[in-house]
Amino acid sequence: MAEANPYAVLAIKDFRFFIAARLLVTLAILVQAVVVGWQVYEITKDPLSLGLIGLAEAIPAITVSLYAGHLADIVERKKILRNPILLLILFHLPASLRLKAQLTSLQNHCGNV
Repeated sequence: MAEANPYAVLAIKDFRFFIAARLLVTLAILVQAVVVGWQVYEITKDPLSLGLIGLAEAIPAITVSLYAGHLADIVERKKILRNPILLLILFHLPASLRLKAQLTSLQNHCGNV
């Protein structure tokens, strides 16, 4: 019996695109979680606030996971992949723009010293 090549799936262009997109989305979510935690800690200097941010992220994820299994059975897979990513972009774009404005302001301030 011939050995199965575990990397044969990488020959499929759409799968490579999916894996790359999944990697980038996961990386973006993790980076944003670090930035939010960092920003909250910089503003408050309170470890409890940092813990509450983690709790605020965990409780909805745990709660929604019960309903997500049901949705996965009845909704088209493309919608399941596309809609959450679009919502993440929609909700996090203002925060990203605000952070960019703050960084620009900080650079202008430090450059004028």
